[in-house]
Amino acid sequence: MASSADFLLFSSLRYDPNLRQSPENALVSHIPGAPSPFYMLRYHRDRMLLAAEHFQWARAVSRLDGDAGLERLRRAIETEVENWFASNGAPESQSLKVGSDRWQPAVSPSAHIPPRPQIRTLLAPTGELTIEVSPVPPVPPGNLFPASLTPPSTPSVPPWHVYLDSLPTPPSPFTSYKTTSRDMYTNARLRAGIRSFQSPAETLLVNPSGELMEGSVTSIYFLRDGRWVTPSVASGGQIGTTRRWLIEQGYCIEGVVEARSLQDGEMCWISNGLRGLTLCEFISNRETHIEKTSRDS
Repeated sequence: MASSADFLLFSSLRYDPNLRQSPENALVSHIPGAPSPFYMLRYHRDRMLLAAEHFQWARAVSRLDGDAGLERLRRAIETEVENWFASNGAPESQSLKVGSDRWQPAVSPSAHIPPRPQIRTLLAPTGELTIEVSPVPPVPPGNLFPASLTPPSTPSVPPWHVYLDSLPTPPSPFTSYKTTSRDMYTNARLRAGIRSFQSPAETLLVNPSGELMEGSVTSIYFLRDGRWVTPSVASGGQIGTTRRWLIEQGYCIEGVVEARSLQDGEMCWISNGLRGLTLCEFISNRETHIEKTSRDS
């Protein structure tokens, strides 16, 4: 399986120097309690390691296993982030010695602040790591480690819209683990008319039993019987990093969320390793909603 695989494992995470001041992020960094600018780095390593074990990629497992594997991943990411800042014109004082606990952004209020990078870590069956870095829009700090899942009475930004996929997706190892084999997610987004990752919209995958699995690029959360519920992995979705943290903190529980239970206009949350949490509104009929929006505007 490992030698003939035509896919890679991957995970995407956020870099933000403000995370160095986050005690929550320090607990899930490369060393528990150590400041880190990488969002939930340990959880991203864990999800790739779990996938490598499932696919029986022994060399990939060896590459990431244990404290040495986590440190190896951190250093690979640091190197590529430093190179990215250097190639994007970061001044000498911001060359990001990200491995140092004493690092601070040496900028004045009027100085140019470099864009925040997102990191895509790819793992091959051979254990080879590839790190891709690109810019990502800013998000409010509270999105990354929220104090609760209670929606704000007045959202600071309009909620995203989420739609239910029109076709079921059979669960498989490629929905349970994050790999580059993503046709099912791409097709679901196209059916929902979402053609850009910058669009404030998401589509919800549903399995043949009518159970929600996850979003095309996010974990999902719905309020049911007074508790926030994220679909169980038994329904076919992934163990997202922010999702894992929310469960561990007691902010949500796993359970079955049936597609037929969704109510037009109900508020929900989505999350991933780049944006943290995003408030959303479920739209039951995308076409009708678009027509109404066009008339109102």
